[in-house]
This record gives sequence, C-alpha cells and structure tokens, in this order.
Amino acid sequence: MNYSVLMSVYAKEKPEYLEECLRSVYASSFPSDDVVIVKDGPLTPELDGVLEEYAKRYPTFHVIALEENSGLGIALNYGLDHCKNELIGRMDTDDICMPERFETQVKVFEEDPDASVVGGHITEFIDTPDNIVSMRKVPSDPDELRKYGRKRNPVNHVTVMFKKQDIIEVGSYQKVKDVGYEDYDLWIRLILAGKKIVNVDKVFVNVRVGKDMYKRRGNKKRLKTALFFRKKLWKMGYYSFFHYVLYSVETIAFCCVPSFVRKFLYENVLRK
Repeated sequence: MNYSVLMSVYAKEKPEYLEECLRSVYASSFPSDDVVIVKDGPLTPELDGVLEEYAKRYPTFHVIALEENSGLGIALNYGLDHCKNELIGRMDTDDICMPERFETQVKVFEEDPDASVVGGHITEFIDTPDNIVSMRKVPSDPDELRKYGRKRNPVNHVTVMFKKQDIIEVGSYQKVKDVGYEDYDLWIRLILAGKKIVNVDKVFVNVRVGKDMYKRRGNKKRLKTALFFRKKLWKMGYYSFFHYVLYSVETIAFCCVPSFVRKFLYENVLRK
C-alpha cells in the first residue's frame, strides 16, 4: 500500500532544519513514492536550494508553490490536491521522523480498514535531537481520546497519516480565527462525523521546540483564539455549556499564570 507525504515550508524556516527533516523522511524503513512539499509563498535562496537538491536526487520529490504566504491550512489543502495516494502522512519541515513511523502506520490501515487517521506520540527537543526535554502522549483508547479532546488536542498533527477522501469529506482544513487550531478543528469534525481515529502507543516524530515556548503559551492573542475555539466546540455540540465554561476558565488560568508555573505544568502534568 503506497502513501504520500505532505509538508509545507515558508520563508522564515531554516534550511538546515529542512534538510534534516527531509533526510529523516527518506531514511524511512518504508519510503514513500510521493513526497509533496508546498512552498507557502516565496522562499529564501537557501531554502530553495535544499528543495532543488532533493528534487534532483529523488524522482519521488515534488515541489508545488503558492504565490503568497497563505498559512498552514490553505497550504495543506492545496497540497492535498497534488498527493497521488489515498493515504497521506503529515510532517512539519523542522521535525525529525522516526524510521519505522510510516511502515507502522500503513500496517495499521491494512489491518483496520475503518481507520481514518493514525497518529502517535511525539518527543520534543531543544537545539539538538538528543536534547529531549518532554514527551506529548495522546490517548489510544477511542473513548479516552474523545474525552481528552474536550480539553486538549487529542492528536499530534505532525504524526498523522490519514485517508485523503475522509479528510475531504468533512471539509478538509478550515481557518479557525487566527492560526494554530486548524488540525484540532479537523479532528473534532472527524469524530463528530463518526470517523475512527487511532493513536498508536509509539513515538513517531521528534519535534523541535523553542526555549521560549512556555512564554508564548501565555500571550493575549493565543488566549483569545483559544477561547474562541472553546466556544466553537460547544456550538458544534462536542460538549455542554457547563464544560464550555469550565474549560474556558481553565484556559484563562493557564494563560495568566507566570511562565515558570506553565513550565512546571508542562513538564510535570501536561507532558511526560
């Protein structure tokens, strides 16, 4: 069973991170026959150089371009149309893929034809891949996954492989106010449509994070978007008004505490 890999890159990314990411994708134990990368607007000469090198090296590597920077959701929807396979694996262009990730996911789809999305856990590192600072585990049990989705994103976006037609059927990626919630919104729409999401109890991707990630979680713009999304989940019927109020209060409290408290919560409660 063949699969595509879908990624998006924009001008502010670093060419050395992109190269490291692509190297990990092509080091897969079961390589893709269709790697699609969307240029989300004009890139730097250095980033274009990396893409040109991989296009020369691998006939399976395909670059498509948007004229202007349009954001991740729009870029991924554009890329979906250019992926030739029904199964599509997602990656971000500054992360590192585990060698057996794609092979494991394809086997899940072969064994479970009802699955629409297959994801897994991530580790998070700062500066170098061996400097792992945290892990984000997501529920494997379907009931726990749905319950978990009330409070937090139940799927690690950069780890997923999904069926293209199921994603299109529920409306693909959609803009959610600002940025950062397009994938969360997609998973909830899939759950409400009765689609099956499977999280495998394995680490699939090593994710690059910044030293200031705890501070960024507390800015006002992020809080405003989070509260908007909480309301949307209630309006969609994913949870009750009581839970909408409860989770909104929790969100406000988390964003308003000092960054060192958020750091403690991330390392000891939210991350393992």
